[in-house]
This record gives sequence, C-alpha cells and structure tokens, in this order.
Amino acid sequence: MGCDSNLELPCDVRAGQFAKVLGIVAGLPFKLEPLGESGIAIRVDGAEAEPTGIEGMTEVTLQAPKGMSLVDGEEHHSCTFHYSSRTDDRKGICSCVIGRSTPFWGAALEKAARWFGGRVVYNDCGSGRGNSKTFKRGCPTDKHGLVPDDGEAWNEYHRRLAKMADVSEEDMRRVAKRTAYKDLVPA
Repeated sequence: MGCDSNLELPCDVRAGQFAKVLGIVAGLPFKLEPLGESGIAIRVDGAEAEPTGIEGMTEVTLQAPKGMSLVDGEEHHSCTFHYSSRTDDRKGICSCVIGRSTPFWGAALEKAARWFGGRVVYNDCGSGRGNSKTFKRGCPTDKHGLVPDDGEAWNEYHRRLAKMADVSEEDMRRVAKRTAYKDLVPA
C-alpha cells in the first residue's frame, strides 16, 4: 500500500474546486473566463475531478499538456477525494484528499490547506511532532464563511485564485523531511 499524505478539508469544499487549486499549484495552464453577465470563473486545463465506482469518492487527476511537465517534472498525478470522512482524531467530519507521501504532495496539499483551511498529515505511516499541520482558511468566503458560489465573493475568489503561486522546489525541499519518500525532490 505505501505511505500517503492526507489533507482534511472543510466539508464545503467540492472535488472540482480542489482539482482547480491542485492544478494551479502543480503548474497547469489556467485562465479567467467570463461567466454570465457579470461573473468570472477560472478554467484549469488538465485538472479533472471524476466520480469513481466507489460511493463518496472522486478521483482527481492532473495531466500536463503534451511537451510540458508539472512543477516536479512529472507529466501526471492523481489522488482521491473522499466526501464525509472522519478526521484523523475521529472527532469530526471532513472531506479527505489522499496522495502519496512525497515532497510534491506534501507541498501541494499544504498550499491547498492554506487556501481552503484544513489539516495536512504529511506521512500517514509516521507519528510525532511535525507530522501534521493545521491551516486557517485563506480564500475569500461568502457571508456564511463558506467557499462562495455566487456574487462578488465568487468573483473575488477566482481573481485571487489566479494569483496563487506554484509549488516551488524550495516548498518541496522544506516538506521533504516530513514525507515518507524524501528523495523525490526535483534536482
């Protein structure tokens, strides 16, 4: 089975929203496009969220365009997005993302946690101080404190998302000490 990095997200985050954030931080091309009369939305080429045959689970895939690679030099990544999962401490409910415990996944999930809020477990086979970190939500929210679904909060969410930075080699080196597969940092 191997060791994984997990991200516990608030339940208002949808798999498609997560896929877009993951695609942006992985270096996929994206652009803001008009939506309706006064809205905008971000489109990320190569980031997909597709239901699986398992109820409550979606597969999120990233595919670099032909001739390009993602920020870690790979052409493809995938992870699973689980709705209504129990938190690691078994005291709450979250949406849980599971990817390999590599420097790329540790850094990418950390950036997503800084955006949506949530808790990253860098190595689900590990334990001890520093194996997990909790982040407060940084993205724009609606009047209820949730990921916006319309209005100016929606537009601001997408404008700020378009400014999100890729995972850097430094980000991957920094989290490598916490992941199970440390040698997968690009040279």
